[in-house]
Amino acid sequence: MEHHSTKPSSSLANLANLARLAGFLAVLFLAFWLLLPYLPKSIFWPAFATMAVVWFAYEHKINRTDKGRVRKALIIGLLVVLANLFVNYVFGFVLGAYIIEPRYSLLFILGNPVELLIASFLGSAAWFLYVPKKFDKVYSFFDVLTLAFFGMVAERMLIDNSLLTYVTVDSLNAFLTYAALWAVVHFVYYKLLK
Repeated sequence: MEHHSTKPSSSLANLANLARLAGFLAVLFLAFWLLLPYLPKSIFWPAFATMAVVWFAYEHKINRTDKGRVRKALIIGLLVVLANLFVNYVFGFVLGAYIIEPRYSLLFILGNPVELLIASFLGSAAWFLYVPKKFDKVYSFFDVLTLAFFGMVAERMLIDNSLLTYVTVDSLNAFLTYAALWAVVHFVYYKLLK
C-alpha cells in the first residue's frame, strides 16, 4: 500500500490513499465476516488487537524520525481509548444500551475487552500516522465518513456473531457516534495538537 505521509500531496492524492486504505479494510472486514462464524469466537479480539499492533509498528517505522507526529498520534490513541472506556462503560455496561460479550476477551475492563482498548490505542495512533500531515478538510470529511462506516460495519459483524448485542441502540447510532468521535479527533489532531 502506498504511503503518503513522506511526500507532499494534494486533496486528490490524499483521497486516493484513503480509498486504498478503505479498500484494504473492506477486504479485511469481508474476510472476518465470512470466516468468523466458522472460527472460535475467542479468536476475534486477539486478532483485532494483533492487527492494530502490526499496523502501528509499520507506521511507526515509517514515521519514527518525526517525534512530534508520533507523539500526536499516541495522544490521539489515548483519547480514543478514553472515549471507549467512557462510552462502553456508561452506555453499555451501566445503562445497558448494548452488551459487549465479556467471555471472549482475555480481560474485561469497565465494559471493554482489553484487546479493544489495545486496538483502539494503537490502531488510532497508526491511523493518525497515516493521515496527511497538513489539514485537508475534504480528506477529513471523507475520513470521518470512512471510519464511521467501518465502525458501524464492525458492530454489525459483532452482533451477527454474538460478540455484541444492541438493546436500545441501532446501527445508525453507531454510525453517528463514530462520526462524532472521529470529527472531534480530527479537530484535536489538526487544530489543538500543533
